[in-house]
Amino acid sequence: MPTIAGIMLQVRRSLQNPLRRRNRSLSMPAKLAPGQLKIHSLIGRRFGTLLVRTLLPGRKCRVYCEACGKFKIRDKRNLYRLNSCGCLRSELIGKGHTKHGGKTSAGPTTEYVCWSNMKNRCYNKRREDYPLYGGRGIRVCPQWRKSFVQFLKDMGPKLDPAFSIERREVNGPYQKSNCYWADAHTQRMNQRRVHEKRKQVSEPIAA
Repeated sequence: MPTIAGIMLQVRRSLQNPLRRRNRSLSMPAKLAPGQLKIHSLIGRRFGTLLVRTLLPGRKCRVYCEACGKFKIRDKRNLYRLNSCGCLRSELIGKGHTKHGGKTSAGPTTEYVCWSNMKNRCYNKRREDYPLYGGRGIRVCPQWRKSFVQFLKDMGPKLDPAFSIERREVNGPYQKSNCYWADAHTQRMNQRRVHEKRKQVSEPIAA
């Protein structure tokens, strides 16, 4: 009759047998991580606008973006997080900045630049031309100062990119009833009339 010591010795020997361990590992395959993708199922799969074309050594793969038509290299582990190669993100960011129509991918429009400069010369004391505008009490109406959309709605687009904003009453504020788009010639004529008017006021009245 086998003793307890003999049974324990047989168990110890069986655990030390490499063949038994190998058979045991084959019969019990390791479990995949929940987020791990099967390699053979990646080719041809779509993740947003990305189409997996080629598997590369390591963790990378070559994908084709159907949105912009470009090939990119991406990490296989991050595919499920992606909607595009990044082109859609740039487009969405651009749309976020252009919701008022004043900025585009090519840069700010001339109307937006005019609106920004108008506010700065009236309220930015560090500008060189502030004494000629804000320093003289020239202000921007609240509707225009808060909203470029309202400014563009009241003024409309420029007939020519070279046009700039002009005030009918030079001492009046920037507001709808006092402003219009003017070319350089009109602005020079207005400046001349203002200069002549100031000269007449400064001349002493003859007795």
